[in-house]
Amino acid sequence: MNNKFILALIILVLIIAISLPVISNAAIMPFGGAVTMTQPCNNGLLLTVQVPFRGPQQFMWNWGQLPYLMRVVPHPRQYLLGMALSVPVPCTLGTVVKGAGMPILYHGSSL
Repeated sequence: MNNKFILALIILVLIIAISLPVISNAAIMPFGGAVTMTQPCNNGLLLTVQVPFRGPQQFMWNWGQLPYLMRVVPHPRQYLLGMALSVPVPCTLGTVVKGAGMPILYHGSSL
């Protein structure tokens, strides 16, 4: 085998080995607050939620995800309460990245 191929393989294995603890430690964080803005993406909605004491934060609601009890897609002036991952997911519209938000695992809402 070629020496360049072996070196590239070793570097790839090292990058994966270093990044695994970071990926596996993705914490689940609670969130709650009023939705102030929604932005459509290819893979869902990018929500801006006004979280008390922390200010506006962005969360990603994925298509096909059902909210707890009330089957309503998140919209402005709606309050959300739920859990999200702390690793941001990019929001793309076409091929343009419009932002990133923490993916929502589950949430309950007001109507």
